[in-house]
Amino acid sequence: MGTRANVRVEQGERVQNFYHHFDGYPEGVGHELWRMLHDRVVWDFDAICDELTGGKLAPKGDYRPCDVPVGDIEYDYTVSCDKRRLTYIHLVDNDEVRLI
Repeated sequence: MGTRANVRVEQGERVQNFYHHFDGYPEGVGHELWRMLHDRVVWDFDAICDELTGGKLAPKGDYRPCDVPVGDIEYDYTVSCDKRRLTYIHLVDNDEVRLI
């Protein structure tokens, strides 16, 4: 069984949820998101969503768009375009960690 994660991308009122079935821990999905975002000058909602679904980060379609967050996950990531911030919550102990 994989370490499942949700990724929420938000900018203003716009929100897109993604589900990732495996490697959801910070050294997996967290590291991939950090690599994608840490040098980014403009945190554009559409560009980030496009990259998650078909860019260099997800050539095999690992990030699946979904209308609502998927349940029974271990990690919940939030990409806030307005705040230029990447955080995650480990749902086992409910600790929030800021990566960017």
